[in-house]
Amino acid sequence: GIIAKVVDMEDFDKEEFKNVELAILVVATHGEGDPTDNALRMHTWLKKNAKSKETDLVKGVNYCVFALGDTEYEKY
Repeated sequence: GIIAKVVDMEDFDKEEFKNVELAILVVATHGEGDPTDNALRMHTWLKKNAKSKETDLVKGVNYCVFALGDTEYEKY
C-alpha cells in the first residue's frame, strides 16, 4: 500500500520535496567531500536556506539520509 517514487537528485524540485511525507536520500560525495554533480542543486538550496534560518524548509517532511563517503576526506 505504499506508493514510492525514485527521483534522481538532478531532477530535484524544491516545491515537490516540501510536499512529500517521507524522503530517503541516498547520497555520495567526491573529491574532498563535495556533492556530486547531480546533487549540487539540492545541496545549494539546502545550504542557502539553512543560512537564512528558514524554519519551515522541510517542515512536515520525514527524512533519512544514507551517505557514502570516506573518512579520509577533509570535510567528511
